[in-house]
Amino acid sequence: MSHQTFFEEDSCALKSNPGVVGVVERTWHDVDGHTPLSERLDGIKRHQDVPENQYKKFLALGTPPRQHALVQFLDPAYGALLIHESHLILLDRALEFGDIVKKNATQIMSGTVINTSRHCDLVPSFPTALSSATTTPYSEERANSQAFEGLQYTSNPLPNQEGVPFFFDIPAAELQFTESYRIGDFVTYHGWLGRIEETFDEVTVRLEDGGIVVVELPDELELPVGLQDTKDMSKLDTMPVDRIAVGDLVVTKKGNLRRGEWKQRSYNPSTPPRGYVVGVERLEIEVRWLFQNFLSPDRQGIQSEPPNLLNLKDYRHQGLRVYDRGRLPPRDGNGSDNPAGFTNGSDIGIADRVRFRDLTGACVKYDGSSVTRTGQRQAKLKAIPPSSASGYDLNTFYVIGTKSFVTVLWQDMTTTEEESTALVPYINVDDNDVWPGEIVAVKEGSQLAGSLDQGRAEGAIPSSGVAAGTFHDEEVYRPKKVGIVQSVDALGRIACIRWFLDPKLELAGDRKSILLPGSHCGPLSDNSEEVSFYEISAFPALTKRRGDFVLVGPSISSYLSPPTGSEDANNGDFVLPNSVDGNELASMIGSIAGTLVEPSSDQAFNQFSQLQSAISSSGLLPATSAALSILARSGAQHVRDAAAQMQAQLASVVASGQSSPIDWFGEIVDLGLDGLVTVRLCGLPSACDIRVPIERLTVIMNGDEEDGDEGFYSDSSDNDGSENWWSSDAYDSYESDEVLEQTIEYEGGERLDADGGDDVWLTDEEGCSVADSDTTLEDVDEQNQAAQSEHADLSSQKLHDPAMDPAYQLSGSNGQLNDKSVDLSVAGAFTTPSCLESPLNFAILDEEPPAGHHFIGNMPDLTSNLMRRIRKEHKILEKSLPEGIYVRTWESRLDIIRVLILGPRNTPYELAPFVIDFQFGNSFPSSPPAAFFHSWTAGMGRVNPNLYEDGKICLSLLGTWPADAKNESWSPQRSSMLQILVSLMGLVLVKEPFYNEAGFDILVGSEDSQVSSNHYTERAFVLSRGFIKHALQHPTHGLQDVVHWLYLSPHPQAPKLLRAAIADAQDILRNSQHEAEPAVHHAREEGGEASNGSVPTSSSSSPSSISTSSSREPDALQRVSAGASILLRKQVAILQDILAKQDSS
Repeated sequence: MSHQTFFEEDSCALKSNPGVVGVVERTWHDVDGHTPLSERLDGIKRHQDVPENQYKKFLALGTPPRQHALVQFLDPAYGALLIHESHLILLDRALEFGDIVKKNATQIMSGTVINTSRHCDLVPSFPTALSSATTTPYSEERANSQAFEGLQYTSNPLPNQEGVPFFFDIPAAELQFTESYRIGDFVTYHGWLGRIEETFDEVTVRLEDGGIVVVELPDELELPVGLQDTKDMSKLDTMPVDRIAVGDLVVTKKGNLRRGEWKQRSYNPSTPPRGYVVGVERLEIEVRWLFQNFLSPDRQGIQSEPPNLLNLKDYRHQGLRVYDRGRLPPRDGNGSDNPAGFTNGSDIGIADRVRFRDLTGACVKYDGSSVTRTGQRQAKLKAIPPSSASGYDLNTFYVIGTKSFVTVLWQDMTTTEEESTALVPYINVDDNDVWPGEIVAVKEGSQLAGSLDQGRAEGAIPSSGVAAGTFHDEEVYRPKKVGIVQSVDALGRIACIRWFLDPKLELAGDRKSILLPGSHCGPLSDNSEEVSFYEISAFPALTKRRGDFVLVGPSISSYLSPPTGSEDANNGDFVLPNSVDGNELASMIGSIAGTLVEPSSDQAFNQFSQLQSAISSSGLLPATSAALSILARSGAQHVRDAAAQMQAQLASVVASGQSSPIDWFGEIVDLGLDGLVTVRLCGLPSACDIRVPIERLTVIMNGDEEDGDEGFYSDSSDNDGSENWWSSDAYDSYESDEVLEQTIEYEGGERLDADGGDDVWLTDEEGCSVADSDTTLEDVDEQNQAAQSEHADLSSQKLHDPAMDPAYQLSGSNGQLNDKSVDLSVAGAFTTPSCLESPLNFAILDEEPPAGHHFIGNMPDLTSNLMRRIRKEHKILEKSLPEGIYVRTWESRLDIIRVLILGPRNTPYELAPFVIDFQFGNSFPSSPPAAFFHSWTAGMGRVNPNLYEDGKICLSLLGTWPADAKNESWSPQRSSMLQILVSLMGLVLVKEPFYNEAGFDILVGSEDSQVSSNHYTERAFVLSRGFIKHALQHPTHGLQDVVHWLYLSPHPQAPKLLRAAIADAQDILRNSQHEAEPAVHHAREEGGEASNGSVPTSSSSSPSSISTSSSREPDALQRVSAGASILLRKQVAILQDILAKQDSS
């Protein structure tokens, strides 16, 4: 039985001492959390079983070792501890509203948490106060301090102390945090929305002698560690604390007390400087302002941003409010607390300090006579009157345990009630997964409307000021088909979609993450259609999820009465008067914003007067304002300034007035199958739910507490290219008695050295370093001649799991060849028979270079030094290219080359052509050559984590990814073009490309990632079949002879790869027919039971096991899901048609 896997924010306890409880802060498998530890290094300890070198590496890099976690224990004696998961007990899992979950890591189907409830175990912050409070005072002073009688000043109250009352299973809905204005809370002020980033408090402490003082510096308060004899304060072990709460026992320096403000008694130097916190008053908050609400026609916000530092005494009375997401809509006629049926639970967790929302009602409910559902008798709750506590409110409680329950809506539209510990979070989510209620668009066939600059110039693109200064040359996409997911067959990778009849949507941004103003979905069709996951995408601009915080734009009814006969305004459709041309208005907005970026005041204000009139009469203010909100968030100062001016002008269009109700900001609580989104508005006097279309919503922060609506670029001043944004310093900041393995590793993917052979890729220290070797690039040619005869036919070789056999030896991981002859073939490379008709692997062409070469327009200064180096690179390539790599350059442009790499066998890329353009520019060889990948996925997404649709290639040698070691980056003296090409074939086009994602190397072989890896592999295989189709339908200039020879040539010795690719795909389709189980790609894979949608234990147990008649290697892809089969059949049909035409010609 495998051990328990833990996730961030899990509550846990030590197996050896279950009374020691903590919260998981960092895990080994949550790649997104693997960031360097910038602080707290001195406060992190290690369990005795954690090796010293792993501990030091964790401190340096922030990534826990495999199956380890960083846990923050409540007992300060344990603190933050790096520990193996096998030493922990899972107590509770803090799943949140909108989380994606599975029943186990190997399950295919996932679900969305649509309701949460949490119950808490409490202990009073002042346990003695419950028994000492009385209504019969002995004296005035004692009456004022009865609640403090019996307090022990040796440690904080612990749950195992005798006489401490417990309150079990208290619904979190009955509780609230002790303090208002918490870090992370949203606040509103005069139409502005912000988020609290820091708080500043006044802390009051009661000492042993009864003195009460407001300390001078709260930051100097610390917690004592463990039970100690505190007579000698100099020997007291303490630890700093981020947040002080009522009930904490604290120690400090005497001067901090002496200089404080004394409320009761006076400073006594003989009194130990320790005491209980009896009061915490929040004085100031630091706010990051996010948006100004200028969306509504009946109000306007202030024109300038409020100050970041706010004094609560002043601003609380001027309209500053906290957004309380815990509020629910009022009861309906049936007595339901929540008419819509959606609850977002509570953020309350272990170690929080809380109060009862209704203390009087709680005292009645928990009177000591009740028994919990688990059979535990509740203690009696008594309110502590302030009169017995020197006027302070001591009715606070310490959360010592939680138990969470959730309702899950699964992809197949079934719902279940689950204890949260019975589920696992779906981290590292598959990009192709979709869930009911999501809005998706067809990837292929979406119209490219051009760039925003071009569209504005031609007046053809209805965009707004969002384009100005932010997306000068961004492409705008118009999705071909847009619809709502009704249900999902996760096993088959098929979604049931209802399409919108006539959507008018335009998407912009790096990841199609901006929904341009004027967009709308329109009505839905009555019919639904089954579509492959791989044909659709939930573009970020359209993606709205439960738990997202959103800005709500008003409907057109706020400005205009709907035309006679039109649909009700509540459907959110923008209806323009006939006299207003929306495109013309949008063009004006963009033009004005562009003028503001490069100021020309007269022109700007003249156009603004026209704009104001147009906006007032058109009803486009909501869309325009939403665009300006996005523009205002841009990191570039000049863009922010432009947006601020434009906002000020727009404010003059609407009537002035105070905006007291917060009806423009809320949290998404449901995604309707009709295209409408339910938003809960908790800022109104009475919380309510509204249903609106997505075009009225702008995501401010998603459920993972990340800034929403990505795509508006931030200021790049911190990443100006003057130096790499990554650093290898962390890798040198720790020492170890054990030498850490230094290997070539690119982007977390499979490595040529993955078999651990020390003689494959030698480091500078182990092989030929710069200091002890005379071998340079000039010697490479002679060394490679002996290797020319060493090429072997590896087309039938299998790949070792999880990586390929290395066959290319380099020194220092930098491209320098070793002294001895080496085999330059790459395992899995396709070897073709050599004959007179076969094309050369390297050739210099005496013809015009292709106009479509990505760098054809960049002509470098071809100095003698540059030309000398280029010729050396050419000579190496001519003599030493592995099979399956073809290189072409041109006599008239020796600085550019075009490369075709044939996908290696037994990978999802097998037999597919991958074309890359390179250029030796003016900075070469000081910098690596420039590279551009020709992605032929037709908008279907990346075919590989390292190969982007926009042409970018993520590779250390190209300077586009941080090197794991200094010697993995480009070296002008020792690196070569040959090394780059071999790395692309052997390190990028690999068998399990999922693990090429950044940081995913730690997941190799884990059951948590196997399902996602399998799905990525099948998708890569289907997409790469499209590369074959594209290469045959669209001539690749410079490589036409190579493509014809590889795929179409009838010559007896030609490889005839088109026939091979069709036969392989047909084998896979036959194996996949009537597939009742998930796609199991390799015979070696293992997993859970197939009956519940998990990966089966072996392919031999399946009725559709690998066919014995299949010609494919056992390690190769054997079958795919039904959704992948849909696309694969389409690809095969096209390839068969191409082959038939070739055979008939």
